[in-house]
Amino acid sequence: MAKLSYVLESSVPPEVVLEAATDFGPRRLELWAGIDPSRYELHDAGEGWADVTEASAVFGGIWARERYTWSGGTVLATVQESNVFRPGGTWQLTVEPNGSGGSTIRVSV
Repeated sequence: MAKLSYVLESSVPPEVVLEAATDFGPRRLELWAGIDPSRYELHDAGEGWADVTEASAVFGGIWARERYTWSGGTVLATVQESNVFRPGGTWQLTVEPNGSGGSTIRVSV
């Protein structure tokens, strides 16, 4: 199984990054311009979790239904169904303060 990891440095504070990553309301489509609005569906959500289908027009239309969970500075998405990704596959985003008011963002797919 392939694994991809990368690190980003941002001037955006950690709490703002995490708020954007876990906002599943109507604002999500503004924050994440790559999401196809016609395929976005929030199925259910609660404290610290969301069940959502998101899609992109990339490569003819990639979509996935994922269960997002989050706690502290980590967001984990687990694939439930997809036309490309295997169920059970995950990606994880971890956000930490970088010491200058911004964030260090670690992503593992």
